[in-house]
Amino acid sequence: MKHLILLTLLVLSAPFGWTETIWQFNCTFPFFSDEDAAKQKQKNDYTGVYLITLKDSGEYSAMVSGNAGAASLVVIAGNELFNLFEITPSTVVNITTLYPDFAKGIAKAVHSRHAALPDYDFWEPTQFYGTCLIQ
Repeated sequence: MKHLILLTLLVLSAPFGWTETIWQFNCTFPFFSDEDAAKQKQKNDYTGVYLITLKDSGEYSAMVSGNAGAASLVVIAGNELFNLFEITPSTVVNITTLYPDFAKGIAKAVHSRHAALPDYDFWEPTQFYGTCLIQ
C-alpha cells in the first residue's frame, strides 16, 4: 500500500516539477530571391514545420521538418524573434528567422540557404519569404 501511495504522489507531483512550452510553426514560403532576381513567386511553395521548445530552465531547442527531412536546430531567441540555425552534413548553412505574433497565431518568416558545394561546382544561395501558422 505504501508503494501505491508513493507512486500516486510522484505521478501527481510530476507536472509541477517539469514543464515545457512547445510551439509549432507551420510555414509556407511563396516567394524567394536568388542571384537572378528579388522576390520571385515560386511555382510550388516551399514549406517547413518548425517545433520550438522552451524548457523550465529557459533553454530553447528546435527541430525542422522540411523537403529534405528533419533536423535539429540551434536557437537564438530574443528581441521577440527566434533565429534558427542549421548546419547540414554537407556544411550548408540554413538560417530561419521567425517573428511571431502569438496573439494572432501567425508569424512572419524568412529562410536563408547559404548553399555552396565546391566539390560539385554548386552555388545557389537563396532566401525564402513567407508566413507561419502557430499551433
